[in-house]
Amino acid sequence: MRYLHVNNAACRMRKQTREELLALGPAGLLSIPEEELARTYDLIIAGGQPAGPVEMLRPRDDGSHAWIELRRHAQRAGKGWQIVSIARDITERKKIADELLESDRRFSDMMGNVDLVSIVIDMVGRIIYCNDYFLALTGWRREELIGKKFVDLIIPPDLAEEVRAVHLAMLADFPAARHHENEILTRAGERRLIRWNNTTLRSPSGAVTGTASIGEDITERMQAENALRTSELHQRHLVEQLEEERSRLVIAQRVAKIGSWETDLVTMSVIWSEETHRIHETDPATFHPTHEIFLMIVHPDDRTMVKE
Repeated sequence: MRYLHVNNAACRMRKQTREELLALGPAGLLSIPEEELARTYDLIIAGGQPAGPVEMLRPRDDGSHAWIELRRHAQRAGKGWQIVSIARDITERKKIADELLESDRRFSDMMGNVDLVSIVIDMVGRIIYCNDYFLALTGWRREELIGKKFVDLIIPPDLAEEVRAVHLAMLADFPAARHHENEILTRAGERRLIRWNNTTLRSPSGAVTGTASIGEDITERMQAENALRTSELHQRHLVEQLEEERSRLVIAQRVAKIGSWETDLVTMSVIWSEETHRIHETDPATFHPTHEIFLMIVHPDDRTMVKE
């Protein structure tokens, strides 16, 4: 239960001399009772396999703490055994991992609370992340999507090649592929139109690792726009028909020398046809007939009859 050897890296890690570490021994260094440590060593010897890795939080002399990754294995030493321990300071790695986990948590929280589709795809087209809104919109379960190729699962077959080409263009970091619209399939087979904003994912070294996309479901909006466009075309067609009918009516009245007028019985406003203006020798641009003016134009002998 004593140290036979410690290397220079161990001294630097502990900020102690070799003599100090040899004097401490493993129980003193690890702050573990010798009996407990002996049981651990017995299990390593009995197992016949290297043990670990074990992560331990250990205090430093300056009051801070360090995370240590410890790997141990037993080797024969004459009739007895020796335990070889290899320790690595993983404090920075743990810090980075914790920061990444926190970043992932914040990203998941953010993406889980917006009405936008969020999906991450790796280099070979497999889904490695999707948010809750995507699942709610499509009806898929997360375990049905993660690890599956997105083109095979959520893209209509007639759009597969187009969408696959967009993904390859994003992996090549082509700017033209950053914005794209395409339909996806829900679990029930419904097609939903998504407007995507895509970005290329890279590792810390700069290598491309996949794509991340945030999309807006614009199905209802496009349906409404299409319906409005159809309605506008229909209304324009009706107006054109009315104008055509009006032109025919004007021509017919001119040929027959027959005028017509309309009177609104609520407002008593009056509209004369072009032929009526011609008959009364009035200018449609400057003369605006009313019911009273019309009665003044009627001959006094006929006015009572017209009023009735």
